[in-house]
Amino acid sequence: MKRKRVLICLDRDGTIIDDNHYFLGSQKNWKNKIRFLPGVILGLKLLKKKLPNALFYITTNQSGIAILDFPLLTEKRANEVNKYLLNLLKRKGIRFNGYESCRYVSPDYVKENSEYNFDENLIRNDPCRKPNPGMVKTILKKHKLDKRNTNIYVLGDRASDVQTALNISGFGILTPFKRKPEEVKKAKKIKSNHSYISKSFIDACEFIVKRETIYLYRFTTNGEGVFSAGKRLLPKELIFEVNERRKWLIKPNLFKGNYKFYLTEKGMKQYKKTLYLSHKKYLPNIKMEKVEISGIKLIIYEDEYQVVEKLV
Repeated sequence: MKRKRVLICLDRDGTIIDDNHYFLGSQKNWKNKIRFLPGVILGLKLLKKKLPNALFYITTNQSGIAILDFPLLTEKRANEVNKYLLNLLKRKGIRFNGYESCRYVSPDYVKENSEYNFDENLIRNDPCRKPNPGMVKTILKKHKLDKRNTNIYVLGDRASDVQTALNISGFGILTPFKRKPEEVKKAKKIKSNHSYISKSFIDACEFIVKRETIYLYRFTTNGEGVFSAGKRLLPKELIFEVNERRKWLIKPNLFKGNYKFYLTEKGMKQYKKTLYLSHKKYLPNIKMEKVEISGIKLIIYEDEYQVVEKLV
């Protein structure tokens, strides 16, 4: 069973922390302005618990670096802010793999914010600036991942965050921010079955967990797994039939011990079409148990049809 890697990219200002046009880092007392938004810590802990192998990154456009009116907000300061925020999250038990930040502003941004003076060297349609997916591409390259084998999520308070995900074949989730209600209208104009407008940050996290949860299926007869019971109780007249109907299921080489055998969704469907037809002839009370793969402690073997857990 090939499981895709999960990459979760979160916007910073207005998504993780409050944003009141701060251009965080442009002030001497910038640390005092950091406030985690409601549900952020709880939501991130849920993601970390349910998706322990996922990669977590902050991906943030930092336009203030290009604004000459903010001399304190240099690229060095912006990096300091990001590192400080990741350390705050770490203290709360939430470890991120890192961050990516873009210092460039687009010509359109300059036109929309004519009240500021800009560094001409930092005005361009750079690939790193969202909704361009450059920052996500950098993360994939850093971890030697292919987008085709990675489930990419981009969460943010702007429609451009949603579009960033779509521009790299990912899934975009808008987390509405009270100071930017117009972004919900913009996001609704994006017609894609790979986008979602959440009710809250918690809702966004629950949505990802639900979408990424992998279920396995275990069939039992009177509390015993059907594969061990089926072998032990197999009538002679059904030996050939059972062997023919289980050819799709590889028998893993296992040392002596206690194991539980689960079927993947694909394996469960195949079992019902083949081996189950034989099992129900001689095994009573066959029941199906559905479990989350994250709840299995020690997986020692898996393929596209089955997962084997070693009991300790």
